[in-house]
Amino acid sequence: MDRIPRWMFILAIAVLPVMVAGCGSGSSSGGQAGTGGTLVLLDVSVGDFDGVPLNEIIEFEFSDDLNPDTVRPDTIQIRLGPNWGKQVAGDFEVEGRFVKFFPRLPVLPDLSDGGLQPASDYRITLPGQPKVATVRSSGNDRLKKKFVHSFRTAAAGDPNLFRDNFIDPLPPTVLFVNPPDGAQEVPADSEITITFNRRPLHPATVNTSNITLTMVERMGVPVSRPISGTPTLTQSHDSVVVVFVPTFPLADDATYELHVDRRVADLVGNDIEPSFDSTFSIRDEPPRYSEITWNYTEIEKQTLADLENTTASWNEAVENALAALFTVAGGNGTAGDLAPTSNQQFDPSDFPRGHEILTEDGQSYDVYNFRSINIPNNVVVRFEASDDNYPAKLLSLKPIQINGTLTISGGDGENGEKSGTNTKLVVAKGGESGPGGTSGADSYSGTVIGSSVPTQDGPDVEYGGGGGKGGGSSAYSRYCYAGGGGGGGSRTPGKDGTRGGYNYSSWAGAGGKGGKSATERGYPPNEERQPNVGGAGGGSGGLGFYGYYSWRNGGAGGGGGGGAITLQGASSVTIGSTGRILADGGPGGDQAPRTSYYGGAAGGGGGGSILIRATGTMTFGSGATLSVAGGTGGLYTWTYTYYKGGEGGDGGTGYIRLEAREDENAPGKPLITGDSGATMTYPEYSKGVYAPKGGGAPSVGQTTWENLGVFDPIMVAPKVEDIVATLYNDSMTIEVQMAIEDQNNLGNPNLNAMDITDSDGDGEYDDTLNPAQLSEWTNIYDIEDLNGNGHQYLRTRITFQLDDEQTPDHPLPYLDFLRVRFKF
Repeated sequence: MDRIPRWMFILAIAVLPVMVAGCGSGSSSGGQAGTGGTLVLLDVSVGDFDGVPLNEIIEFEFSDDLNPDTVRPDTIQIRLGPNWGKQVAGDFEVEGRFVKFFPRLPVLPDLSDGGLQPASDYRITLPGQPKVATVRSSGNDRLKKKFVHSFRTAAAGDPNLFRDNFIDPLPPTVLFVNPPDGAQEVPADSEITITFNRRPLHPATVNTSNITLTMVERMGVPVSRPISGTPTLTQSHDSVVVVFVPTFPLADDATYELHVDRRVADLVGNDIEPSFDSTFSIRDEPPRYSEITWNYTEIEKQTLADLENTTASWNEAVENALAALFTVAGGNGTAGDLAPTSNQQFDPSDFPRGHEILTEDGQSYDVYNFRSINIPNNVVVRFEASDDNYPAKLLSLKPIQINGTLTISGGDGENGEKSGTNTKLVVAKGGESGPGGTSGADSYSGTVIGSSVPTQDGPDVEYGGGGGKGGGSSAYSRYCYAGGGGGGGSRTPGKDGTRGGYNYSSWAGAGGKGGKSATERGYPPNEERQPNVGGAGGGSGGLGFYGYYSWRNGGAGGGGGGGAITLQGASSVTIGSTGRILADGGPGGDQAPRTSYYGGAAGGGGGGSILIRATGTMTFGSGATLSVAGGTGGLYTWTYTYYKGGEGGDGGTGYIRLEAREDENAPGKPLITGDSGATMTYPEYSKGVYAPKGGGAPSVGQTTWENLGVFDPIMVAPKVEDIVATLYNDSMTIEVQMAIEDQNNLGNPNLNAMDITDSDGDGEYDDTLNPAQLSEWTNIYDIEDLNGNGHQYLRTRITFQLDDEQTPDHPLPYLDFLRVRFKF
């Protein structure tokens, strides 16, 4: 085939459009005609600008009139950097060959919802041919080529952050409101709108301080009651409207005043002129009914449960219900929660309402009524002995969790004096005991005459052994030494230290041994661990002297006895892998050496007792520790072997007992897990089933205050279907209390009438002094008695009182939900 000359191709291309057009297939509305690139962008108003205001109207000028349908966010892209993926919110307006882009104006106070953001980079991109999605002329011509421009907005503090490009002139003004000023017989559900002239407002000035609604009259009686609500701004370049949305329905048969303060300003800072006020009256509406429902679920617990005043079980004992607790085992919860976040040392005076004295089995106890006990890891909690020095009993209504350390151990005895005197001895104090134990013996500090050798016994513990006394000095005229006795922590007395000898090898007597445990004496352990007593303090060291010079040297102080503690919960008890409960005896003081004479070392305090009870399960982590070890006897520290000193005796070991509910799979056995892997300093610890019986203190579930949202609601006595409860044979009382709104703290009840001092002496700390502000607790079936006082807030209190035959495995009464109805 012959080669076609190049000019023929050029000619063919040149005449092709004419030929196609001549066939009648081209038109401006849909044919192939006009698809060429003759349309050109001539100008962009913000091209490569810096400091562009956030309300800048971006204008585009093209070479030909545009097809408005082709002006879209994909054909005129205005996107936020640095990723250039987010299109700026706003609207396009097309007039012939001109396009205006109106960025969305902000309505949030922080301006974050506006189309343009401060100090931000933006890129304007207009795709051109060969792209199909482009701006097109009215003749359907595509944009000839791609155009790209960039700009940056003004910074937040820039005085030109916004500019006055508004349609209407100054000042910003309220044009009209709905309901109109002076309107009568307005429906209660009418929308309250405020229409401004076309000067967009700065959202930060549209707030509850500058736009307010006040009730000024109700049922013919003047009042002044601010109405809670939110002014909501909606605006564009040609419309500015604020809607005031009351938080709750407006009361009927009332007159309201709407106020727009002059501090409301436009985007460039001009206040409205003047401030604006209008009034309207709501008609007398037929009664409207509403209700509030408490669902006792875990979700509702987060916002509705008044946990400071709740001792019942909210979604725990019974799922999705408020249930009673078996409080006979857990006390009454008046001491609140024991949930320290750092090391703490507690004295009974720290719990003036939770500290009580209970006598059982011949022994009195200091009782601490906690609602829950939770000691976290790395936190040490120590309970001191009270003035009466009774054993400690810690009760808990809710589960007990110990991952830190709970201690009632005895304190250290002081070392003996370091330098002797001629006749007067310096006292070495014995260590303090834990609750229910006795302190270690102080060393003798009186005047010594001749060769008299006074020593001090460790104090006795009722039902427990006393500490042994220090060993006497030798009868020799010089170089005389003495040992000390150990404490009796296991209900037997410690032995006395032995008397000093006559020769160099035995000038000082050995310390007495601590009291023997029941096992060591051939008796079985006290299975019931009642009474629960502490350990005895160790005896002090004996006197040392050098007879030739009449020199004296005092002995050391005995270690304090470990305390006795009962940890008892009306639920589960968990001792985690890092948890420790310590009731150890304190170590006896060491003897202080002299060249040729010295006092004796002291005995260690006896170990105390630990009793743990749970009406539910009891669980131990692999590293859990329960310790009732006796304290170690004091030491002899002189270097010459022929000046052999008497070391103090160790204290005796205490007792441990664990009790939990019966294991359903092992009748007669308690449900205790993990204890075999825990550390117990008393290997013969005993276990048993804990199955108490009785009503105990009432369980109380209380809600927070709820705003009913209407002025002076008319309460309606509940129907049967308003209360879903399982009562069994136990008493359940449902009470309500109401209050008015605090005008100085809107959105909250006025509790100024609360009697926090119990001035009437009835034991209640929330008695009302002014029923018009705060009502008495009233049975819910008598809730209508509370009407007519303008109350707006409501709370409930559910009290469960178990009967005397209640046991841990008996079904507990519970409440699923409670509904309160009212009309307005």
